[in-house]
Amino acid sequence: MYQQSVDKAGISAKKDLLIFILMILLFFLLGAIMLYLENTFSTNVPRYIFIGIILIGLYAFYRLRLIGYRYTVFYKPLEPVYDPRFDAMRPVESYPYPVGTVIFERIVSAKGTILLTLDVSEIISVDKFSVDNAANHGKSLNVRSSNKGDAYILVYSKNGVEGSVLFSPDEEFLEHLHEAIEYKPAEDDNAIDEESVSQDE
Repeated sequence: MYQQSVDKAGISAKKDLLIFILMILLFFLLGAIMLYLENTFSTNVPRYIFIGIILIGLYAFYRLRLIGYRYTVFYKPLEPVYDPRFDAMRPVESYPYPVGTVIFERIVSAKGTILLTLDVSEIISVDKFSVDNAANHGKSLNVRSSNKGDAYILVYSKNGVEGSVLFSPDEEFLEHLHEAIEYKPAEDDNAIDEESVSQDE
């Protein structure tokens, strides 16, 4: 298994600073409106509304900055280890997904949400992104990083519906993805010998 994490697309330090300045100006403007309304109507309701807007704005900014993406590919079975009970090499655990599974997740505050799960048999192509190969692929999922030059497009067909994923894999992820695509399972992959099981019982 190999995992790669990337930052949310399109957010840079300059944009962060600009958003922060705009938020400060907006808060000052809302504060002035709040004081005007309080003096005009002699009520504290605008103050509570102002506090609520500030909290919502801070929460929205917090979520924006902590969003990222994670790609996972299961490209080969786990290596067996020596088990002295049977004097043989045996698998000690298994993956939660079969070899050949590719998963795309959204990460918010270290919590992952699966956006798409694919089997490599559902993958049609993986190419460097360009305007020419981005069209006419049905539903598109954008999980790329802020560096547009690193973008790839993965085209798939799942349950008869074609779609695409715009993502930013590193060289190692691409290498393991191709390993998963070319992987041909052996009959005894992750299998436990029945005779050994009966002896264990």
